[in-house]
Amino acid sequence: MFKSLKASYQNLTGRKKAWYLGSFALAAMAGVSLLTYHYWHKSQLQAQEVSALAEAEDQDGDEDSDEAEAEAAKPKALVIEKAAAPAVPEARPGFYGVVHQAFENMQATVKEIATAEQDNERLRLENANLRLKIEAFQFGCHAKDAAETTAKISQKLAQDTGSKVGRTLANISYRPPTHLLRPQLYTLAVTYFKAQEDEKAAVLFSMLTGFSDSETYKTPKNYLMMAVAWYRLDNFELASSSLEKVITAPEDTANMEILQLKAQARLWKGLVAERLGKHGESQASLKELIDHHPHSMEAAWVNSKEAKRAVASDE
Repeated sequence: MFKSLKASYQNLTGRKKAWYLGSFALAAMAGVSLLTYHYWHKSQLQAQEVSALAEAEDQDGDEDSDEAEAEAAKPKALVIEKAAAPAVPEARPGFYGVVHQAFENMQATVKEIATAEQDNERLRLENANLRLKIEAFQFGCHAKDAAETTAKISQKLAQDTGSKVGRTLANISYRPPTHLLRPQLYTLAVTYFKAQEDEKAAVLFSMLTGFSDSETYKTPKNYLMMAVAWYRLDNFELASSSLEKVITAPEDTANMEILQLKAQARLWKGLVAERLGKHGESQASLKELIDHHPHSMEAAWVNSKEAKRAVASDE
């Protein structure tokens, strides 16, 4: 057995050898400490027994003396007894007691750490729950504010354009190019109108007809194209005002283009009034179209629609 242990010891590395030697030294020291404590405790018990026997003999000898000598000797005996009594050393825990105490302290520390971790987790969950409540409250406030803002914008759009989804110059992102001349801007506006890029066409025609220093572009044709562009953008108020300028333009019986533009304007005015829910104004505009332009294509279109409607009602 000793040979096998010796062979195992030789196969160990330097660190493991040092660890084994240290463990053996600690074990030896612990054994020596236990033996020393055992013999010391045994000697203390024997000393206490001898002291108790000496006290018993002194008490037997004092019973034969008189009362005065007993009284005189009593303080001296007490002094001798106190001087002779050995001091009992304070009991110290042994090796196993120290280990046991350390283990209990470690358990108490682990328990305190676990309690602190539980409290920390509980506080974290409470904070998360509180944060969710605050975010939900803020979201509710934002949603309410957004709904009120949407209602106000819709109401304002309805007042400005005649439609809750109508667009105005303020909410159109397109901006006219600043490096072009007015004739170039006009050509660009007509091109956008034909391509049905209504936002750009409406912006450009509104700018060209709004110049106060020139009357060049304030023509019935341009007002009509601008009105159609705004109609397609659901801004019926601007469309109606532009159409009114076409209808009230000076008439020239010799100029067939002006008459045709007025006929188209009355037709579009009837459509705008219908979209605004003004059925009476729509019928009045269409009646004016038939009365003023009975031979126009627009009047023929209206008559065909009225004829189909009459046939449908008869059936």
